[in-house]
Amino acid sequence: MTAKDDLKNVLKRFKPLYKACRYVRHPSVLKRRLDSWAYRWMLLLKGPSSLSDAGEPSGVTVSLTSYGKRLNIVHLTILSLMRQSVRPDRIVLWLDVEEGSGAVPGSLRKLEGYGLDIRYGCEDLKGHKKYFWALREFADSCVITIDDDVMYPADTVESLVAAHKHFPDAVVARRVNRMVSADGELVPYAEWEFEWHECDVPRDDLLATGVGGVLYPPRCFGDQAFDLDPIESTGLGNDDLWLKANEIIEGRKVAWAPCERMHPHEIAAEQDDGLSVLNVQGGGNDASIKAIERALGVSFASCVE
Repeated sequence: MTAKDDLKNVLKRFKPLYKACRYVRHPSVLKRRLDSWAYRWMLLLKGPSSLSDAGEPSGVTVSLTSYGKRLNIVHLTILSLMRQSVRPDRIVLWLDVEEGSGAVPGSLRKLEGYGLDIRYGCEDLKGHKKYFWALREFADSCVITIDDDVMYPADTVESLVAAHKHFPDAVVARRVNRMVSADGELVPYAEWEFEWHECDVPRDDLLATGVGGVLYPPRCFGDQAFDLDPIESTGLGNDDLWLKANEIIEGRKVAWAPCERMHPHEIAAEQDDGLSVLNVQGGGNDASIKAIERALGVSFASCVE
């Protein structure tokens, strides 16, 4: 066992104490945990609701991907989407070749009878899987992409559809970050304005972030958005940034979809946010932006006034 492993074991022992101290110092964190716990049990008690019973078609496809241990919790995400005030026409879950039908738990397979469409054998494009095939197969539909480790408030689809009706050519999202520049240069990603919500008018300088839910209008992108070579060469952990670059190419603006709760309900007590920390604080997103700009010949700074 290495010194690093020893340190991990020590930290694991102190985690309950750390969490208790955090709750005392920041009661809002405990409140979010309790809200999420209550929402989780409400979904489980109510159970799934068939998409075919939703009545009038919404014209919306919800698309997501999952992997590994998250396959044991993603049914909660999907349950929250089956209980929306405006239900999607379909929910499609894209799994790569390593996640065959034998790896899918019964809690998830059960939802196929209520309208969940599980697609197996996809190329492992990480987060890009949630849009890569859906935006082409359902090109005439609005596609909402979501994350697989949170539960969505009941107004998620309704708020995104309402924003789309106001701005049919824009990408709309419940969580957006505003890009910031200084002296004509884009500042580091960690210095952008996060969870910006000053107005709902479409803008060039907004980045739609996937965790809150993002709606892409029909035929949103050209063929270059699905070119695997630059997707893979610029890194597979940057799907939000890759799509923003293609929005720049298409001249497509982004709008914030007004909502009371931008943060979905967490499923796990401790979210796996290692990649997020690396991308934001570790400069991973800044490196991705430079790589995407070189590959596509675009400038993120050109979007900022």
